[in-house]
Amino acid sequence: MHQVVRQVLCCVLLAAAASAQSPDEDEARFDTQVDQFGDTMCALRVVSLLPLVTVQTSVLALDKITLRQGSRMQFYLVKVPLKKPDGHLTAVSWETRSLSDAETFVRLLQHGKLAGVKVEPRLASFRGRELPESQRDACRGITRQSEDLPKLADRLEECTTCRIKELLLSKQKLKE
Repeated sequence: MHQVVRQVLCCVLLAAAASAQSPDEDEARFDTQVDQFGDTMCALRVVSLLPLVTVQTSVLALDKITLRQGSRMQFYLVKVPLKKPDGHLTAVSWETRSLSDAETFVRLLQHGKLAGVKVEPRLASFRGRELPESQRDACRGITRQSEDLPKLADRLEECTTCRIKELLLSKQKLKE
């Protein structure tokens, strides 16, 4: 359990350090990347600006969890289906490089130590053909408040198995 908590804290610290850079530098670097990598960078940026979706542990089929080793043995993937599909969402998944972290995550879920998880509701790829130039231009300088964000988000593919980005610890169960 300590390794999972440590991993979550490490991710939070890395995100904080990354956001400590000046916004002007970030925007300039992002605009350059959009020019170089086009739709992929735009999709990644849009996904990063969308709010995460909370999935409560009570809607997860904890008796149907699968754990498998990823390609080239570089990571482990824990997949947890929902008891009933919720729109496009049928399962959530969590990746880790360590088998012990994957097993700890499963134990936390099964013992009620997690109240839920937060997932990215969309994939970082656009449906259909590439973006029109006008929408790619809208990606430059986009923020959470941009009018173009919902339009671009609607073009992203929906995930059926969505990636877990945050763990929500259960306050009551941690004290026990």
